[in-house]
Amino acid sequence: MNREEFYELIDIESPEDFKFYDNIENLVEADEPWEADVLLPVIRETDSDTLKEMIKEYFQSLMERLPEDHTELYTLIYNAGRTIRGLVGGDDLNREDDLRRLSHELERFSRWFSKDSKVEMKDMDSGEVSSMPLRDALAHMALEKLGIGNYIFDFDEALDYEIDEYVVNLTDWSEGDPDFQEYDDED
Repeated sequence: MNREEFYELIDIESPEDFKFYDNIENLVEADEPWEADVLLPVIRETDSDTLKEMIKEYFQSLMERLPEDHTELYTLIYNAGRTIRGLVGGDDLNREDDLRRLSHELERFSRWFSKDSKVEMKDMDSGEVSSMPLRDALAHMALEKLGIGNYIFDFDEALDYEIDEYVVNLTDWSEGDPDFQEYDDED
């Protein structure tokens, strides 16, 4: 995918336009595969605070769409979001390395979420069973809440996303993060 196609995919005209929730949603939930190298120049031009906020909002919204009774999936998405958001921070000396890791992690998460994850869905009206990525299963769940369709989902095979561990400066990671304070206060 070339730069122009990528910009169209995430609905921007230049890297400076990458600052809205829809941009990160289009990135993660893209039908077309994209490469980390095409994202890197975009996030280089994005303010760290804006990038952190976009990622935080996206993952909060994503977690709201998850089934309430599937704790493992919720925990997986929560931890992936924290890891990805943690890669935005860092001092100027490590910024380029952090951004490279961030672009690769976003690409990997997008590929898993929109293509590689497997959720089994049974249509209770027709009895048909199909397999789809987590992104599509969550879309069917949203339709079901609107009274369109009647499905049963099995998310067990979607839990195969391995969260990469990075060394992250906890001070940068937790600044202004009430979720982090929540855990800090328990000790």
